[in-house]
Amino acid sequence: MTNKWIGMERRWEGVCHRCGKKTEEHTMSRFNTDLICVECMSVEEKHPDYDYAMRAEYEATKAGNYNFPGVGWPGVDGRVADLENTPPS
Repeated sequence: MTNKWIGMERRWEGVCHRCGKKTEEHTMSRFNTDLICVECMSVEEKHPDYDYAMRAEYEATKAGNYNFPGVGWPGVDGRVADLENTPPS
């Protein structure tokens, strides 16, 4: 399956871009453009910056940026930024 996004092809070949697990189910990360498995999606949803990542994507799209690459995946234990002083772009 090929997804067109950000002017490039994102090809799903049955392997999670984040953990490397073989699977037929996938979605795009809320933090970046990785195509991830259901388990990685579940990890993302529990991340303390998940709501921030979703809000940043919403605000970018609302402002007309349909090629928003995300706020970046900080890793399971990382943080995106100083969220109190950094508004979503």
